[in-house]
Amino acid sequence: MTSRSSIYGAFLALLVFVLLLGGCGGDGDTGPQPDPRINFTNRRAECDKPQIIRFYFSLRDEEGHAVIIDEDDMQSAFRISEYDFEKYAWEEVCYEETAYNPTPAANLSMAVAIVLDFTNSMKQFNEGGLNGIDQMIEGVELILDALGPAHQVSIIEYHHEQPLEPTILTGPTTDKQVAAQAIRDFAEDLQENGGTRSWDAMCLGVSELLPLNVDVKLLIALSDGFDTSSELCTDNDLIDAASAGRVQIFALGYGTYDEHLDNLKRVALATGGVYYSAPSVSDLRSQLETVARDLGGQYNLSYVTLNPEDAITTRVGVTYGGRSGEYDTLVVIQDSCGGDVRVGEIQVDRPVVGPGNTATMFARITYTPRHIRSIRFKLGTDAEQTDITFPTRTDGGICEDWGLSGPDVDGFYTAEGDTLRFGIEGLFAKIDLTGVECGMHIPFDVDNSIYPEGKYFVHPEEIVLDCP
Repeated sequence: MTSRSSIYGAFLALLVFVLLLGGCGGDGDTGPQPDPRINFTNRRAECDKPQIIRFYFSLRDEEGHAVIIDEDDMQSAFRISEYDFEKYAWEEVCYEETAYNPTPAANLSMAVAIVLDFTNSMKQFNEGGLNGIDQMIEGVELILDALGPAHQVSIIEYHHEQPLEPTILTGPTTDKQVAAQAIRDFAEDLQENGGTRSWDAMCLGVSELLPLNVDVKLLIALSDGFDTSSELCTDNDLIDAASAGRVQIFALGYGTYDEHLDNLKRVALATGGVYYSAPSVSDLRSQLETVARDLGGQYNLSYVTLNPEDAITTRVGVTYGGRSGEYDTLVVIQDSCGGDVRVGEIQVDRPVVGPGNTATMFARITYTPRHIRSIRFKLGTDAEQTDITFPTRTDGGICEDWGLSGPDVDGFYTAEGDTLRFGIEGLFAKIDLTGVECGMHIPFDVDNSIYPEGKYFVHPEEIVLDCP
């Protein structure tokens, strides 16, 4: 790396470059889109150890819906270039030497809050024997089915005006069956449908997402656009909170109250989300099915930069299905981004104790050094039963074909198989525990002695089981 004092010179050169080009995209802005047929939205760029640049974005078509790239085509669909100021030219990176790794939605850590409308408006939204509430529940179950096993979901409902406030049916959980059952139980027990506190409910959903340390945060909300009783939050408060927390709002507006639905649409688009229109009851389920598909439009693209400069202008491009798009952004390389490419990282997603004193933990590799074909790890748990499996590729796994042995006399499990791709990130293992309690601390260890000197995984020393 060059001296940090040289960053000012780099910035000056970059400023000239930006002015010559007429502007260059940065984190979160729209930037130039040379080919609008595939649009990059919700963009941000981060640097991380060891010299990793990560791009997070959504891919949308000209109608605003997700562009889903088949995982087998992802390596060839994307491209990354860095601008060389000495040559005044873009230079494509060497993918074999830079831990180039495109990651689909299934591999990302993601949290979704779903806000459901059980008000009188939805109850009276009937047509041809179809009931709005029933169609909403069926459609939301499609969304739950579309989420990956490690994706977290919260369910929020609103059904009445003051003094009844929106409530959380279930907090963040990876157990989609628990979430679905909570919705059905509430619908069955509901005695009275009343007025609308939609903004309060959506702000409650955002507040559930903000503390979570995940790559992607999405709020899915249903409303007819009316808000008759909110006291804690306005539409502008919602936009501010969601934007600050990088929460995308996917809003489904039902009915034909265009004046009010326009405001709901404004909220969705202002947060980098999508608006869906369901003017008739028969549209509800089909539009929620579209929402389920669009969840797959989230991506992470990462590589280890070999550029020694303090600030790098990068270009990310995609070509798929006869369409293409690209954008430019500036990435500042902080001191904290330095590191050794031989050092990998394993994290464990937030585990929550569920019904029957069970808990599910997902261990994920966020960076893989070269030539990793085995991992030896230990769980210091007093659980009655421990089941360890490897998630499939479809569910975001990267070790699907690995085998597992153990625990051995020292309590270690050994997972091994084909060599993992350099730099790959995704789910390593799913760990199901039976006979545990919330607040329990579980020691976690990785035996790094099996790797050559200098190569190892950093990891949490213990895992705390959260209460629901």
